[in-house]
Formats: sequence, C-alpha cells, structure tokens
Amino acid sequence: MISAPSRQRTRATALVGAITALLLLPGLTSVGASAEPAPPIRFRPTELPLGAEPAPAWVASAHGDQFNDELRRAGEEPISLAMRGAAPLAVREARAGWLVDYVVWGRPVLAPHRLVLVRRDGTKRVVAQRTDPVQVVSGDGTSYVTKREVLDRRQRVTATVLSTVRIDDGRVSDQLRLTGPDTIRVRFMSGFVLVDRVAPATRGGDRRVTTIEWRPASGKVTTRWRRTAHRTDLPGIGRVGSREIVVPDRRKGQGQTVADLASHRSLWRLRVGERAMRFGRGKLLTLTDKAGPNDVRTLRVRTARTGRLLATYRGTIFDSYVRWESSRKFVVMAADGLEPYDGPGGGSTWANPSLVRCSVGAGGCERVDAEFDYTSISVAPGTTY
Repeated sequence: MISAPSRQRTRATALVGAITALLLLPGLTSVGASAEPAPPIRFRPTELPLGAEPAPAWVASAHGDQFNDELRRAGEEPISLAMRGAAPLAVREARAGWLVDYVVWGRPVLAPHRLVLVRRDGTKRVVAQRTDPVQVVSGDGTSYVTKREVLDRRQRVTATVLSTVRIDDGRVSDQLRLTGPDTIRVRFMSGFVLVDRVAPATRGGDRRVTTIEWRPASGKVTTRWRRTAHRTDLPGIGRVGSREIVVPDRRKGQGQTVADLASHRSLWRLRVGERAMRFGRGKLLTLTDKAGPNDVRTLRVRTARTGRLLATYRGTIFDSYVRWESSRKFVVMAADGLEPYDGPGGGSTWANPSLVRCSVGAGGCERVDAEFDYTSISVAPGTTY
C-alpha cells in the first residue's frame, strides 16, 4: 500500500516526466532553458599557446610579391601559383588537389577565366582554357558548378545557366537554365546542388527568395523553401546546412529558428539575441548579436538538428572566417580587443587579429601558426558552410 505522501511524490514525478517528454517533441524544442555543459572559455589570441599550422592549405605572397602567390601546407614545400600572363583569382579544394581560377591578362574583365588543377605534387593541369565563374566544388571534390548570365541588348539578365563540370576531363555533365532576372546563388553541392533564386527588390527593399534543389544525375528540380527577405533581417537568416535552414520568427522581431529543409518542420529556436553563424560537421556555430566592451561576443557550438549546447566561448570574435578541421576542431578569426585607429576618420580597429583553433570538449583554444593577410586569397572548401 502506498501512503498519501508517496502517491503525491509519484504524481509529481510522473508530471515532471510528462512535461519533459512534451518539451522534447519535435517543433517545441527551445534552447533558452538548456543548461550549458561547462563555463564559457574566455580568450585573447596573444595569451593563447601557439598551436600547429592549419590543416588546410593557405595562400601567401612569396617574398612580398603579390604576383607570385604560393600555396602553403603544414610540413610541405610551398607550391608556386605563378603563371605567365595570368594571376590567381580564387583557390578551391578538390579531391586531386586545388582548383585555381586565373584571370588572363588581355581578356576583358568579364571574359571567361582559365581554370587549372594544381596537384599535390605541385604539377599543374589546365581543366578549362575558358570557363565561366566557378561557384562551388562538390563535396566529394570531383566536380564543380559554374554560372553564366544571359544578357539582352540592354545588358539586362534574362536567364542564368548553371553547369556541372567534371574535374578529371573538364566535360559538362549537366546544365540547368533558370529564366528571368532573378539573382542566382549556389549554396553547396553534395549529391545535389542547392540554389537560391532571389527576385528583384520591391520598392520597400523586400526580395522573394526561393530555395531549390537540383539533382544533375536525374535533372529533377524541387522547390525546398520560399521566404521573403527583408532589409531589416538580422545576420544569420537564410543560413543553410546539409538538411537545415535558418528562418526568422516573431520573438521580439529578432528570433531565429532552425527548420528542416525538406519537411519545413521547425526543429529548435535560438535564444533571442543569438544569431546563426555557420553550419558544419552536423553542428551550428552561433554568435551573440550584441557585443560588450572591446567588442567581446559569445560564440556557442550547438548540434544542428536539436540545438543542444556543446561548448561556449567568449572573446572578440568576428564572423569573417570559419573552418572546421575535424568533427571537434574549428578555426575562427579573433582579436585581443579594440585599439584606436590612427587613419582618416579615427575610430577603432581590431588589436592583434589572429586565427584561433578551438576544440569542442576538452582542449580549450590555441593560436594558429599561419601567415594571415586580409588582402590575400583564401582557400575555399568544396562547399559553403
């Protein structure tokens, strides 16, 4: 026989369990009340221990000569990107090495560029003597997507042609023609190509954005999401992962929700004042919208599907570079704080900006040993993130 107090405790326990189960139902998850796994890790780059060079390659000028860029890798000899009559414009990773987009002297600025594969042993192979601008490289590093705008006599866009091209032989495997004046943004390529169609702005500045999924193997095109982009949208709106998209919600006009791209089901909500920064490796980096003294912000690492908090960092962190080196290590740009700017107009600038590598879980953060120049060419991964 159960006593009255015991029955009350049993009912209370059952009620708590029911509420907990309800909160865990899909679409109702909110991260506002989630407990942080550990206190925030606070850092200033110059106070961090010096870590290893970055895992991906990076581009630096050889001997200060901007026309003799080198591709550098940890523990390897630099690879010269110099090419007679041309200069590297963009570098992207591929399975067999790096795709380098060269602007060729003597051609009009908007003319097709030369695309070259730089192999890991330093040898080069021309993939295409004339190519339209490369948008992304596939996740498996074997193909890429180009974009060409079709113009009328008045130089107005009437259509956009996307092409998927194989890196091994430079052949076009499929094309997609999107008619109309919409601006086309290729988000990533991983088994399918995710594309945004952005309609011309209305008088109020709003734009209609349609996210479509194109499967080159079958030619199938599916509309995944439709939304209206407002001029007042906060940074982070429209970020996409492999299966997720960040959309606005009505909480104080500043809320952001992570939803499933295919089903449109809401997965979880960010805290008010927290905005999406980058998806990657099944996770989402978020950054607080408002900064404290010295432009200090809070960076959080959350799981992409549930919003579960994995780690928290505090520092002068800015959304200019994010790179996942593994499932638990990522690199961001940070600074010691702000310092007075002596140039025209005065103001302030970042003090001692540096790449910082952080580990989710044990390990904390370390300063990355790499030459970094804001004017240099960066090496982009195969897909956006």
